[in-house]
Amino acid sequence: MRLPLLLACLLLAASSVHASDGAPLRQRMTAEEFRAAGLEKLSADELARLDAWLAAQDASPAGAAAPAPAEDRRGLPAPVATDDSDIVSRIPGNFRGWSGAGEVITLANGQRWRIVQTSGALVVNVTDPVATISPAAFGSWSLRIEGYNARAKVRRVE
Repeated sequence: MRLPLLLACLLLAASSVHASDGAPLRQRMTAEEFRAAGLEKLSADELARLDAWLAAQDASPAGAAAPAPAEDRRGLPAPVATDDSDIVSRIPGNFRGWSGAGEVITLANGQRWRIVQTSGALVVNVTDPVATISPAAFGSWSLRIEGYNARAKVRRVE
């Protein structure tokens, strides 16, 4: 039932360019076109609804623009964040530092950051330390734990 209706709509949308006077479908199409579109399968009520829809389309402004499709950004880098201020939060619970790339640090604000590069391990045993994540060169970010002179290059996970 839906396929004939869809075919009818497509056929009628194309034919409405030259017959957009609000006439019923039977008057807009030849009997052969009507059968080929499967419109004879529609009930009188369904046909009346389709006629009403087409009449409403004919009454809409000719230049009405359809919404623009979303820009296809596949393969492009993600947009750069415009806020490049430091992110200051705490690491909840007992924090024992990091040993290298791949570890994920979860901040109290809900953000998760993956360590991608370090200059060495940070071995500590602190509770709820303050972490500062600062913008660095070329769009990267750097993690620093308050009170320690160690940094790690990080990338946001969530």
